Amino acid sequence: VVKARNKFFLVSSSYLSLHSLYFHRLFHGPNVAWSDEMITLDVDPNNFADLLTLIQSSDSYHQDRDTTSHIDHLSLALQLQ
Repeated sequence: VVKARNKFFLVSSSYLSLHSLYFHRLFHGPNVAWSDEMITLDVDPNNFADLLTLIQSSDSYHQDRDTTSHIDHLSLALQLQ
């Protein structure tokens, strides 16, 4: 479970990590500071929902498109907020 301010999202840490170096480091890095139950992000829940939509749509998008760089840019934006 990911909590973005006051809204909860049921997402897989492995799924997010697969799509973003930011989330990979967050969930599996050397300074992991989250429990197995929930991580709290101080980000706008609407922005996080948009990110999840983008990740999901990238899975169904054409394989020849480079969506990973877009996901990493959005991850960085979340990190800097």
